Amino acid sequence: MVWKNLKHFSENENWGDAGRMNPALLLLLDNLREKIGKPFVIHCGYENDGHASGSRHYRGDAVDFHIEDMNFAESADRLLKALHETELCGQVSAAYVGLGIYPDWNTPGFHLDIRGYSARWGRIGGEYVSFEKAYKHAGGGR
Repeated sequence: MVWKNLKHFSENENWGDAGRMNPALLLLLDNLREKIGKPFVIHCGYENDGHASGSRHYRGDAVDFHIEDMNFAESADRLLKALHETELCGQVSAAYVGLGIYPDWNTPGFHLDIRGYSARWGRIGGEYVSFEKAYKHAGGGR
């Protein structure tokens, strides 16, 4: 089982049904957490309702989270850098990852999924926008 191979996460976090989480996603998340060096707080993983039709959460291929002890703009910058570094080390390629940035969540955070192709987006208020627009809205890239 993948859980014993993770350094930073356990089955006891807010995964929904931890047994249905994609092991590749968990390994990627653990790698990103290692590179960033700050705790990740899991908002949700596997769920069977409450998301868009066809959501990757319904397959255990997605996780929503935020990074503790870091402002949101810095979190976004560090997450993008860590994803790029992960791609360069031959781990799960960023080319196969979906990343959403949600600066207006109650606790601003991110959606990460393994989807087989690259996708980037943001959400400001109730509107889906480009990743770049949400990133700028969050103060990223400064």
